[in-house]
Amino acid sequence: MTSKTVGRRGQGGQVLIMAVLMMAVVAGFTALTIDVGLFLHQRRQLQNAADATALAGATALPDASQAQVKAQQWATKNGIDVSGGELESVSVSTYRVTNDRLSVTVKRDVSFVFGRVLGLTSDTMRASATAGRVPVTASCIAPWAVQGVVNNASADFGLNPTALYTFQLSASNWNSPGNFGALAVYGSGTSDYRNAVKGNCGQVNACGSASPYVAEGSTLACATQTGSLGQNTNEGLAERYPSSTWSTCDVTAGPNGYADAKAKSDLQACKDRVVSIAVINAFPPQGQSANIEVWGLSGFYIARWDRWPPYGNGNNPPPPNDGMIWGYLLPSSSLPSWSVQWGWDSSNPFAPLVVTLVK
Repeated sequence: MTSKTVGRRGQGGQVLIMAVLMMAVVAGFTALTIDVGLFLHQRRQLQNAADATALAGATALPDASQAQVKAQQWATKNGIDVSGGELESVSVSTYRVTNDRLSVTVKRDVSFVFGRVLGLTSDTMRASATAGRVPVTASCIAPWAVQGVVNNASADFGLNPTALYTFQLSASNWNSPGNFGALAVYGSGTSDYRNAVKGNCGQVNACGSASPYVAEGSTLACATQTGSLGQNTNEGLAERYPSSTWSTCDVTAGPNGYADAKAKSDLQACKDRVVSIAVINAFPPQGQSANIEVWGLSGFYIARWDRWPPYGNGNNPPPPNDGMIWGYLLPSSSLPSWSVQWGWDSSNPFAPLVVTLVK
């Protein structure tokens, strides 16, 4: 055997050894890549569960005990083994007002599948989320407004927080004390008004502005709404709130009306009865446009409306006389996040709230 042949065999053996080593390295990286992919997938699932748990729990704030119970229930619904310790913590804290934030941390032990060949067996992943009840500073609004007395949020704009407020939509009593008209916020046509009553938002800008959202402190060139307000109000509201919900969500005006409205606003069937309205400095003259100042926004629970012609006579059922829509200003009522913009700087006690992730 020549030395040349021996040399070639030696080189072949080295190449084989290198190939085996390279295959092992490639296999190791491939296994690690697969495990990392699985890890990241489970990490996203865990973060989604944390987000959903925090949001659900925050809807029960400021009741800290109920919020924690609701968070545990939703953690279970999202695949978190609460009894097994995967819900690591649930805490309620204060940022702007008492008990307005809820934080959760969830964890899960994740085993590696292929990484064991590299000595990786398992790891504990965690995900955290914080949700809060945050004041609404701009929102889509219903086509009605309440006239304030003073531009001072700390003085409740001079309004009675628990009083019954009536939208009479009556030209004859347009600016009388306690009477309120309709605003052509999203257009002056009959169909525009009906769409606004039904809660449509996002397609038409408010009073010729650059946004459908009406913001606290803004000045808008709005007109009063004209047309068949009574019939269109009734038909729009009846479409938005089916008659099957009336017995559950209607509130009788009286000494217990405010408390009843507040309690019913928390019912799932009645949440949509809360709309956002503007507190303004003054109504435009009847049938005209004028600049109005939006002092603030308020949640408003629609207690009931007149469903019988001639609309607005208030006779079926009373009270109130000459009323078309009536209800209560509800501080801390929640609105859907798509219909609002929010911020921490509002001091408006009537401001609706949105439950949203803040961390």
